[in-house]
Amino acid sequence: MKNDNELKKVVWLKPNSEYGFKTGQKSEMKSSNAEKLAGEGFVKILPEDYDEKTNTLPDDFPERNIFFQKGFTTVEEIEALDPAELFELGIKSDTQLELRTYLKNK
Repeated sequence: MKNDNELKKVVWLKPNSEYGFKTGQKSEMKSSNAEKLAGEGFVKILPEDYDEKTNTLPDDFPERNIFFQKGFTTVEEIEALDPAELFELGIKSDTQLELRTYLKNK
């Protein structure tokens, strides 16, 4: 059985009326709350070894710093996002095209 007192680090992908965090902010919360909000698309649970000082995305990756600030650490995580999710993260259509081209040619 999971320990609900365990805290998870999260990054907010979009605001939620019950919490006072803005998109891109990081926080800690109970594991059960983090999993519920992640399932609803409000937060991304950060890996336990996440180091916000070390950006591991490729240097030439489009909008590298924006994705990293929002908690993405691998290209595969970003590849799995659909256009609507990218738009919610603030990635506009012209940048999405650049991103798709980059991923296609990697």
